[in-house]
Amino acid sequence: ILLPGRKYEVGLIKNGIPGIVSRELPAAEDLPTETIARITFLVRNIIAGPTEEEQRQGYVSVVSTATIIKQCRLIARDDCQIVVLEFSRQVLDNLTGWKVKLLYDQMFWTLKYSEIPNLCGCKLLVDGKTLNAYLRE
Repeated sequence: ILLPGRKYEVGLIKNGIPGIVSRELPAAEDLPTETIARITFLVRNIIAGPTEEEQRQGYVSVVSTATIIKQCRLIARDDCQIVVLEFSRQVLDNLTGWKVKLLYDQMFWTLKYSEIPNLCGCKLLVDGKTLNAYLRE
């Protein structure tokens, strides 16, 4: 169980460099306290992209807003956890090696700043294959 709260961070890209922006939920809302629900909430915020204000500041997201999270799970590894995210095929739109790296950074740093316990990595999949596998097709 994670602590409730209204403030959270989202990883976005500015001038080709990953960065973190802070956001806050309206007063009547709280962040989910269950880990998978919190991860899903945060990743949906990445998919939704930057707010109008964040866009004015030059932030973008490299993931298509049409992308759907098909599955989210945690894998325990020794003393840490890996988040496994399965996406719809829309995440493959205009895929390049640089985009895979930026997308990983957006996901990992969003979750790391959001205090997902013992996070040591993210695995990003489509149809059970890593995004890098699609670069070879």
